[in-house]
Amino acid sequence: MFICHMSFFIAFCSHSQISIQKEGSKWQLSVDGEPFPVKGVTFGYDQEPVHFGTHFKALKKMGVNTIRLWATNEYTPILLINLVVKYSCIIM
Repeated sequence: MFICHMSFFIAFCSHSQISIQKEGSKWQLSVDGEPFPVKGVTFGYDQEPVHFGTHFKALKKMGVNTIRLWATNEYTPILLINLVVKYSCIIM
């Protein structure tokens, strides 16, 4: 069994144990020892940050649990990280 700890997952992962295990030809991502099926999107929108919370609320309602951030200006990284934490997602 191959185990790799993923340090690039932040947000709630700073409080969780993340690992990837390989058994045979299959890989399994786990969070705190439980299988974690990734349901992810890329979020790179940098206009109208006042509406980011609405977007994240909709993403969470759709079942998204992993966000790839692509912040393109000076104010979006902190705002986006705070929203990811608020909605209990993982950042990649």
